[in-house]
Amino acid sequence: MAPEDDEKVVVETLTAYLNGVALEALVHGMYTSLVGVTLWYIFFNPTIRLSKSHTSRMSISVVLMYLFTTLNLGIRWSWIRSPLVFSRKDAQNGTAYYTFGNADDTTLWAISGVATGANILIADSILTWRCWVVWGRRWPIVVLPILLTVSGTANDVLFIYHNATDKYSLDGAIWGPAVKWGVIFYSMSLATTMYCTALIIFRILAHREQYWSVIEMVVESAVMYSLALVVFIGFLATDDVGGFYPKALLDTIAGIAPTLIVVRVVSGQARSDESWQTKETSSSLHFESSVCTVTATEDGMCEMCSSCGQKLVRRRSVG
Repeated sequence: MAPEDDEKVVVETLTAYLNGVALEALVHGMYTSLVGVTLWYIFFNPTIRLSKSHTSRMSISVVLMYLFTTLNLGIRWSWIRSPLVFSRKDAQNGTAYYTFGNADDTTLWAISGVATGANILIADSILTWRCWVVWGRRWPIVVLPILLTVSGTANDVLFIYHNATDKYSLDGAIWGPAVKWGVIFYSMSLATTMYCTALIIFRILAHREQYWSVIEMVVESAVMYSLALVVFIGFLATDDVGGFYPKALLDTIAGIAPTLIVVRVVSGQARSDESWQTKETSSSLHFESSVCTVTATEDGMCEMCSSCGQKLVRRRSVG
């Protein structure tokens, strides 16, 4: 490569990485607020009573995902810090780029990869669990996503290894040989998400309760997580430098999507787990039953029930 080409690659890579980290930090701030609300519902909401085991599992999952996401953001921020103080001459000869992907940072690259992989593993597990609950705890329903998650984790190990140990060059490659393992890993996570999403949506549509809303379907099925995966896989498959942007969003959304599911469960907005196991289902919000009564009138015309306001039609009796 000519010096000017080397400089262009370095500048484009570091610029994309810096902007990606800034974007991730912004979304991480919103994620922090969501985690705070979720933990409040788990521990301090007096209207929702959860068993000790439920409280432990949910709180541990939420906290771990947040810690993994924060750790990954901290490592990425430390990577971008040093190249920012390099001179233009350093950029031209590639010093900044090689420092950015230095072999001495293998441990940090590996830790970041493990944090991201663990976050996605927890996210897929929570979505699989929710699918299992929605379908009345039927194990055959979740066999496929479990196999996909296990297989995806194995590919993630290879992705982390190659991403941390492979040498970097100025040929414009970002992930290099690790790409194929990364594509397989993220594709399997996408397959798990799409599968569980489709089943959850089908289950919700099959039970048209009064409380059903678009928000429930979007949040519970983790649609935004699926979209983030699709966009990032496209950039990853081509090893494009623009992949830093969707990667920054994906790393945080991987924690946000399952946390939204948890907060809806613990806040009472989702249906109770037991209600999915019966044919006659009920909302997690319980309402008192009421009986509409109408006083007889001479003309038998429409009236409004005094208790519920429902429009009623009374038939005039004959004889």
